[in-house]
Amino acid sequence: MFNVLIETSVWLDLAENPKQTQLLDPLIALLSHGYMDVLVPRLVLEEFQKNRKRVAERRSEASARTSTRSRTHPQGKRAAVAP
Repeated sequence: MFNVLIETSVWLDLAENPKQTQLLDPLIALLSHGYMDVLVPRLVLEEFQKNRKRVAERRSEASARTSTRSRTHPQGKRAAVAP
């Protein structure tokens, strides 16, 4: 069995970018079959808690930018969006 420690910045990246959550599938499979354990030191939990709000705000801003871009015409003109 392997013991794995994942640093705070990796957890924050996973929380910020929903495309990266697919990276958790192999980790969950290894955990569920007992091939590894994830060690989470108290410091990592404290840092994650401290930065969680900032990450959520950045994720929300990125989502809003993506939504605006998808409604913008390629030549920079805004497309009509049905309600």
